[in-house]
Amino acid sequence: MAKVDLSPEQRRLAETLYTTTTQGKVNRRFQNPDQTYRFESITRPVELMDFPKHPGEFALKLHEKRPDAPLSPFFLNFRNLSDEVLKVTAEAMASLPISRRPDMCTGIPNAGEPIAKAYSKVTDIPYVDIFDKIDLSNGTRLIIPKNPGTRIRGQILITDDLVTGADTKFEAITAAEILGLKVVGIAVAIDREQGGAQQLIDAGYPFYAALKVTELLKYGVQTNRLSEDSYQNILQYLGKSK
Repeated sequence: MAKVDLSPEQRRLAETLYTTTTQGKVNRRFQNPDQTYRFESITRPVELMDFPKHPGEFALKLHEKRPDAPLSPFFLNFRNLSDEVLKVTAEAMASLPISRRPDMCTGIPNAGEPIAKAYSKVTDIPYVDIFDKIDLSNGTRLIIPKNPGTRIRGQILITDDLVTGADTKFEAITAAEILGLKVVGIAVAIDREQGGAQQLIDAGYPFYAALKVTELLKYGVQTNRLSEDSYQNILQYLGKSK
């Protein structure tokens, strides 16, 4: 396996993800006797880069549409973060060269909002609060404009913790454009490399990620936090789940 070449900001983020523990919500999947699935959410101590510790882990947002999709063999938690972890995350994201400096930035609720605020402090790009998240009758959630009658002019960068698929990102883009904003990019801490980034690029939206998940995994192997076998198993999962 080739050695991963990370910048100092990326290395600090990778090290932080492997060494920080917090309380996080984990989604588990169970199969019913009639072969349908049910999902349960529990809160337990998690590393920011976590691996399954109980049966049924980890179910993701993509399982809302594809309940029989393979469970994820890893989990990235960006909730309940300390100010220091948010600062490290924001600095790694701010180190990325972006094609156009935006007039403002915002975050997708809930995990993206504190990241966007930290990013604003690091970059001096003003933060604006423009999104709401509503619960739908089918158990899913939708990103909508907070004040749909308001018109805002300018160019905006939308931030979030990670990207798997792009559904939530497109919801946020639509909400921002309803308000009159021009979305000049989507920036995340981690690209899970499961197709979402390419969907955004194909739709014409510049995409930026502080780390690709394969870079994070290689760093884990190099620092003896992840076995070579586990690394290969996760690569196989990523290849099948795109």
